[in-house]
Amino acid sequence: MEKESSLASRHFGYASDPHGTEELRSAVAGVMTEYIFKGEHTAIPDDVLLCSGATYAVSALTGCLCDIGEGVIIPSPVYSGFFLDCTMLPGAKVLPSDAKAENGFRPQVSELEDTYNKAMADGITPRVLIIVNPNNPMGFIHTADEIEQMIAWARGHSLQIIVDEIYALSVFSGSGPFTSVMNILEGDLSDDIHIVWGFSKDLCSNGMRVGSVYTQSDALKKPLVTAFLFAMIPQMVQHVYAQVLKDRTFTKDYFSVHSKCLAEAYQAVTNTLDSLGVQYIPAEAGFFVMLSLRCVGVNSDDKEIKAYKHLLSHKLILSPGSTMATPEDGWFRLVFTTVPLDDLLIALQRFAAAYKSFSECLT
Repeated sequence: MEKESSLASRHFGYASDPHGTEELRSAVAGVMTEYIFKGEHTAIPDDVLLCSGATYAVSALTGCLCDIGEGVIIPSPVYSGFFLDCTMLPGAKVLPSDAKAENGFRPQVSELEDTYNKAMADGITPRVLIIVNPNNPMGFIHTADEIEQMIAWARGHSLQIIVDEIYALSVFSGSGPFTSVMNILEGDLSDDIHIVWGFSKDLCSNGMRVGSVYTQSDALKKPLVTAFLFAMIPQMVQHVYAQVLKDRTFTKDYFSVHSKCLAEAYQAVTNTLDSLGVQYIPAEAGFFVMLSLRCVGVNSDDKEIKAYKHLLSHKLILSPGSTMATPEDGWFRLVFTTVPLDDLLIALQRFAAAYKSFSECLT
């Protein structure tokens, strides 16, 4: 692969296609076909559009599908990045649809309907539903039935649907299976469903800035390609990653190791949480665990801020639920992939010490 990946002078110039070179789009389509679609359906390179990161992919999609001031419904808790992705450039409004803690924060169609009706009453027209599967920040995998119900509901309101599958290949060993929306819909996304994927999570390459949109909508491709003119990926990055993705021996081994490392880290976290009696949402994929500190009295916005500062004093950063529009106070997202396992174990010791002294910070 070293010889094949050598850079030529052309790799230092502008890319001829703003939505990605044919070489990389074909390589991404190959990975989607084999790993994300599990060989059940073939990804078409012409349906793959690439840009500098999934963040921009979501932003550009929102801008193409919404007018300024229109709404994007997202089941909450919401990945906090969406509040910027959908608003900063596109000018849309994020409409969190409150899922209930007693249901494990798994979204219900009735909650989506309530959010839609409230938005309309407030003079905001929803245009898009975003589904994140596997879910961020919860870490669970939506069932095919849940996906089908949300899609049927969205289509009933003529909404466009963005399915963020950025963690599709970050599923823990031995956990429940992930099924892409492509497979759930038997290869027919029609003109209203668009899949987002990228290299930041599944390939642990967030600094390389490669995101993708998979869409069968010819009407969407033209404006999206135009938007991607402002977020082209350097040719040298595209060439190198095309060689990496085409190396099936490497990708097979890599995704296997990736899954095992995630499982080890997740097990270390849940062992600690279980020993302390901390409530959490069991995760199946992703880099995080959503946990509750309500049992130690963190049950208001004010106490959530105090708890955040208390954790910070123990050299820990956990995302407060308020940053993710979590409908119940006291929830935090713990990310377990930013450090090696040995360092994670030290961080968990710090968490245990902080947890046992929460009463001091909440008074």
